[in-house]
Amino acid sequence: MNRDTFWLLIYLAAVLAGTLVHDPLWLGAAWLVCLLLAGPQRLRLLRKTLAAIVLFNLTVSVGYLIVASAQHTFAGAYLLLVNLRVGWLTFLAFWLASRVHLPRALAFAPNLARLLTVAYAMTLRLLRLHQDHKLAQRSRTLAPPTLQERIAMSAAGAGHVLDRATHAATEVTQAMRSRGLFEGNQP
Repeated sequence: MNRDTFWLLIYLAAVLAGTLVHDPLWLGAAWLVCLLLAGPQRLRLLRKTLAAIVLFNLTVSVGYLIVASAQHTFAGAYLLLVNLRVGWLTFLAFWLASRVHLPRALAFAPNLARLLTVAYAMTLRLLRLHQDHKLAQRSRTLAPPTLQERIAMSAAGAGHVLDRATHAATEVTQAMRSRGLFEGNQP
């Protein structure tokens, strides 16, 4: 087992353990351990984590506060648990991404490595499509667009990206099926 596979398995075990823990103190301790083990990159990973989850956690927390207040069932420990868990799992994911080379970690399972390669290639294609849409929008507007125009352009772009993603997924699936990758007789 190589180092990357080892860390991937540790990550998967930590995710499983983190979803089974329902005590905020234990999750807080897990946060502390991860921050200590992250070493010199801990602040960068923490900033990245907070930037990724702040809007999501704020939305979920406010939604929970509204519903729980209306039903008179507010539980502060639950809200703390949910926010700690989401933050910790996100931190772990960023930590894994910074330490592990996923294709090497999946070397023990060629099908998973192929799936990762296909997913990565499709992600790059969709990212390029998104960048093309932004450039097209910028080149076709003289003045900064209004909020409604930005929403309309974003919706059109999102629809196009979804259409392209569906089309690309269909093409890739058909190509893989024609090569026997879903029937267990890989080349």
